[in-house]
Amino acid sequence: MHHASALGCVDVVEALARRHGAEVDAEDDDGRGALTHAAANARDECVKFLIDTCDAWIDASDCNDDTALTAACRQGEASTVEILLARGADARARNADGCDAFAEALCVRGDVEMARLLIQSGVNPKRSRVRCGGDGANASRSALNAACGLGNLEAARFLIDECGLDAGGSDCADSDYMTPLMAASLTAQVEVIEYLLLSGAAVTAHLTSEDDLTAADMFPKDHARQDVKRKLEAVAVKASKSTKVRSVVAAPRAELPTKWAKSQNSREGSDPLEVRLRSWIAAGVEKYEGVPQDVRLTLEKHAVLTKEIELRTFLLGMIEDEMFQSDMQIKPIREAVHDVISNFHNVTKYRDNARVMNVLTKFRHVQRFCKDRGEKITFDDVLAADEEEVEQHRERLAELKAAAGVLWDEALMALRAFTTGENIAKTVMSQTRPFTTWDRITMKLLDLFENVAVHSIASVVFAVMLYLFWSFGGFQRTELASFAT
Repeated sequence: MHHASALGCVDVVEALARRHGAEVDAEDDDGRGALTHAAANARDECVKFLIDTCDAWIDASDCNDDTALTAACRQGEASTVEILLARGADARARNADGCDAFAEALCVRGDVEMARLLIQSGVNPKRSRVRCGGDGANASRSALNAACGLGNLEAARFLIDECGLDAGGSDCADSDYMTPLMAASLTAQVEVIEYLLLSGAAVTAHLTSEDDLTAADMFPKDHARQDVKRKLEAVAVKASKSTKVRSVVAAPRAELPTKWAKSQNSREGSDPLEVRLRSWIAAGVEKYEGVPQDVRLTLEKHAVLTKEIELRTFLLGMIEDEMFQSDMQIKPIREAVHDVISNFHNVTKYRDNARVMNVLTKFRHVQRFCKDRGEKITFDDVLAADEEEVEQHRERLAELKAAAGVLWDEALMALRAFTTGENIAKTVMSQTRPFTTWDRITMKLLDLFENVAVHSIASVVFAVMLYLFWSFGGFQRTELASFAT
């Protein structure tokens, strides 16, 4: 079935499905179904047959969380994307790389025609995001920043000229205050940089990222086009003197401890100690032998809390999903969901029930998220009976974030105290010359001279006092005689 779908052999697919009873949604070793194979290879007739005749699950995802739509956007054709969108494919679904269909089509692939189709179906290009970093990283990039960072000039032109996004970055709202100009400079995309400057990005060239770096600072020092770096520096100086200062607002980062959410252009945000802590956390504290013991223990506790915060934040999204919660209160839907969970092949019984399939799709994403983190949950973990229970989940999440913030502060204070001690020791050592053998001999001679001087002074004082004593009469003779007898 999978091979036939990938090759577009509709007659073979039909024979397997109707005569031999092949399971349409059966998955291969990568979790891909026949529909995903057909969509990825632009087999339009096969895609239509699988959806319209065989009732294939249009939003089924593989091990990489790719649906038929994201697979088509990455390596298929615009015609396939149009077919899937017309049949209700979810354009908001994200794969494990954090890309939705729009990001795959425009930012990664650079296909403007596909991007137009997705926008016509209701996708908002300003809300399309690409997660940066694996292992559940929270940082994400806007579509414009991702396109500029990848050097996709046509995608950047489309987003700015046709979609109306601001070249200065006011629509990006990245959590680390990155602007399109910074993203392009970081990877030395010269053509994109020049286009952005001509499109109005010059007015924000002086702004800094979370690491207190401007676009000019991010441009590689060993790149051949150092004239571009100088141009960025000159533009930044001019922009900083402008009376119409523009700013870039970062996206709210409720999933991170409060100490991580620094204000833009704040010197506090570029604290080298905080940068050091983040680098330890990113690479794993256990890999660094030089981490102080108290800092290590605090960061390990912080990592445990952060992991729980990520899980609870994700689950809270399901708990606050009113449609999901209302569907799960309906007994037949809940029974159908449990039936499919106990045996996935039972999903064929509920293909015509859109509400059941919608609930299953959402819960499958929850299972993927938890599996990546080694967690196991049940349906009861994502259900809330009333608003009071939802509020309890929110309060628990707020408590965890507050506790994580306290641990972060403690780790920072411990590291600052440790670093202060290191600095004092370095200062003392730098100001003290090495202790040589001649220094030891000199000290011995000084001690000897000091002892001789003390004894000499004591002898002189004693002699003077004795002289004065006898000068004033000393002992009387009678006293001496009586003393002698």
